Amino acid sequence: MEDDDFARKVHCVLGVPLDEASMAGLVARIHQAAAARQPLFISTPNLNYLMLSQRDPAFRRSLLDSDICPADGVGVLLICRLLGIPITARVAGSDLPAALQAFQGPVGDRPLRIAFFGGAPGVGERAREAVNDGDTERLLCVAAIDPGVVTPDTLDDPAIVQQINGTRTDFLLVALGAEKGQAWIVRNRGKLTVPVVSHLGATLNFLAGTVRRAPLGLQRLGLEWLWRIGQEPNLAMRYLSDGMRLMGLLLSQVAPLALWLRWNSSGSTQGLSVWLDTEQAGHIKVVIAGAAGDDQVGPVVTAFRHAAQAGQRITLDVRDLQFFGTGFAGQVLMLEKAALRQNLPLGIAGATPSVARALKWCGLKHLLGTEGA
Repeated sequence: MEDDDFARKVHCVLGVPLDEASMAGLVARIHQAAAARQPLFISTPNLNYLMLSQRDPAFRRSLLDSDICPADGVGVLLICRLLGIPITARVAGSDLPAALQAFQGPVGDRPLRIAFFGGAPGVGERAREAVNDGDTERLLCVAAIDPGVVTPDTLDDPAIVQQINGTRTDFLLVALGAEKGQAWIVRNRGKLTVPVVSHLGATLNFLAGTVRRAPLGLQRLGLEWLWRIGQEPNLAMRYLSDGMRLMGLLLSQVAPLALWLRWNSSGSTQGLSVWLDTEQAGHIKVVIAGAAGDDQVGPVVTAFRHAAQAGQRITLDVRDLQFFGTGFAGQVLMLEKAALRQNLPLGIAGATPSVARALKWCGLKHLLGTEGA
């Protein structure tokens, strides 16, 4: 059975989906997807991912196309805290291999098979040896594939896909650099027979021992980035650039949205009404009125699911929407994902100035002011 994106507990942060997820839940889901051979595209948004998504629409689309997006990074958790989003713990991709080895649930009659794709020369093999020196009854690395230099022209090289499929792995860990790795997954996931795929570049270095993880004390203090700079000085400019962009976004979008959410959630007294208007042929309107707080998204989920299944251009009529939370905005992202997959126009119409500003602060400006055309 295919996953239902509208069933996700997902929030919208700067136009990017963030799922309420735990490491234990993610590991269990990986095992379920592997057992059922069901596709599962995992993206772990950190601060760098958020910043890349602001300037690269294709990169943002790769996060939207993902099946789950647990938060990975102190900067992301800071934004969640400011916005009142109930995501308080990192689900770090670099901790995933250890969590898979420590999994206490049912594992079937064989270990979970993982394969590495990318990384610096020799790093994949060293990471493979490290994994297989551990508990191979639960996690076994079956391949470390070095594709050499991957260019835009070789992103969808069928020979590489055939080689990966030949490993019969359950989980493909990609390490090509964030933008190139996400692009590679989007271009090739439909051709892969591997059920679980994720870009976790730094994880390969940690497994291989070419880069050491920060001590737990620094991780808990949120200072792992400082340790990483000491290990990899070339990251300093990236962290500085991302930090400066974060400060700009905190001032221009996150803080105003946080104030708007606090002010309007306490003053919002209306209930929520949602209904579908299908009077115009080939066009479905979802009319939303009242207050769409995060504890009231049930009717929105139902309406959005029906709208996505209708196969028509979609307009969200929000002229009578008084208030919404980040959970409602997360469901809008799921509807955008469904519309993009079907090549259906989607727009938001009729927003009051207050709601329009909040939608812009959420990162949904591109949907405003249209009639799904």
